[in-house]
Formats: sequence, C-alpha cells, structure tokens
Amino acid sequence: MASNVVIHEDAQLEILNALEYYREISEDLSHDLLEKLQDAIAVISHHPHFYPVIRGAFRKINLSRFPFKIIFKLRGDEIFIIAFMHHKQRPTYWRKR
Repeated sequence: MASNVVIHEDAQLEILNALEYYREISEDLSHDLLEKLQDAIAVISHHPHFYPVIRGAFRKINLSRFPFKIIFKLRGDEIFIIAFMHHKQRPTYWRKR
C-alpha cells in the first residue's frame, strides 16, 4: 500500500530551483529530472523502509542520473520529504527543518 507523501516547503523550492536550472540547459534534462524525481517518490511511497537510515529517523534515496538525493522520514502512515539536496551541498543544512 502506498503512503501519503508530504513535501516540506523548502524541499519544494529546492525541486523548483533544480528544475529551472536544468530547464535553462535543456528542456529535455528538466523533464528527465522531473521523471526521475516522480519515480523515486513512487518507489519510496511503496517501500519506504527499504532505504537506509542516515541520521535518527531520516532516510535517503539517490536519484539515478542526477546528483540529487531525497531526504525523508516516516511519520505514521505519511512520508515527509524534508530535503531535495544536491550531492555537493552542505550535507547537514536540512537538519534544522
């Protein structure tokens, strides 16, 4: 059974910024990033316990092809996406969310 997915407002901004960045390079790249993001969200909504715990209750999934990861945690029957982070960013900036 799929879990409900909620995306933190800062993570939503990170997603929009990444999509815009890739759109400036190529519409196809932006579309591909969105597709990989949707695929990753679909997978974690069905199998959230499959992904490794990285700190406390937080888990991560790496996107294929792109240097991004989704940081999320489980809250009851809900998946809460806390960050959509680039692999080269400060690794712990999202912890205050």
